[in-house]
Amino acid sequence: VGYSTTSKDLSDKSRFNYFLRVVPSDYYQAQVMVDIVRHYNWTYVSAVNTDENYGQSGIQAFRELAERANICIAKEDSVLSNAEDEVFDSVVRKLDQDQNARVVVCFC
Repeated sequence: VGYSTTSKDLSDKSRFNYFLRVVPSDYYQAQVMVDIVRHYNWTYVSAVNTDENYGQSGIQAFRELAERANICIAKEDSVLSNAEDEVFDSVVRKLDQDQNARVVVCFC
């Protein structure tokens, strides 16, 4: 039983026949994020994620769903959750380079 595991990979019953989770997979969180982006008619966003399983699988799900919803990801970056402040500042500067993307989607 996984009390906090959200990886979509664990939903594959052919590989994890006896795995049970008590929280939904990252896919559903990504779907809600796409729904929010669509609700506000944002079609051009940036994205950032932590460079570990949760962040990587979450942003991958968002990427796939965003493409289907005609949402363009302008810039994308990842960062270790325990990175120094300077690294986070650098990510913000990179994302800020595209002034047309006024929303940042985060899987952190």
